[in-house]
Amino acid sequence: MTGALPLILLGAGGHAKVIADLASAQDRTVMGHVSPGVPIGSPVGQSEIIGNDLDELSDQYMDYEFFVAIGDNRIRLRELFRLERAGVQITTLIHPRAYVSKDVQVGSGSVIMAGAVVQAGTRIGRACVINTGATVDHDCHVEDGAFIAPGATICGTVTIGQLSFVGAGANVAPNKTLGNNVFIGIGVSVIDNIPTNSRMVPKRA
Repeated sequence: MTGALPLILLGAGGHAKVIADLASAQDRTVMGHVSPGVPIGSPVGQSEIIGNDLDELSDQYMDYEFFVAIGDNRIRLRELFRLERAGVQITTLIHPRAYVSKDVQVGSGSVIMAGAVVQAGTRIGRACVINTGATVDHDCHVEDGAFIAPGATICGTVTIGQLSFVGAGANVAPNKTLGNNVFIGIGVSVIDNIPTNSRMVPKRA
């Protein structure tokens, strides 16, 4: 990624620190972070807060690339829409130690973390997170704002709806559909289609 534009990250939490580390692995420079309510100049990992709101940034930053580094699905997708309306350049980030098939489509503002595997024919929408060590098999469709947590396994020909969350270590069987805004808890195995706005959490012993 040598020669790529410096990045400005929206967000300053743990997820943002991981995104900044990913950028470093790509030999990219993080210009700074934008986050509400945090004093300008406050350190965030190896960088610092340069603004509290996108609207406060001067025109000089329009020559940089932006990325929404926020874990919350709704906020991440909302802020991506704000970036689009602002007309700034939005990047997509793929860790150099992820495996992504050449014919995978990845939407703007999405990230694929270290150790993740995304197989042939899969489409990933905008502002999605495919987190550390997650596996998304062939011909899946991960829609805008979805989050696949560390170590989750998405089998082939699965659809994950907008703003849905698949927890760490969860498994989704082949050919299943998760509707929009579905929450799948840690370690849950999904063997049926899941309607929109549903929750599946581990059963207590």
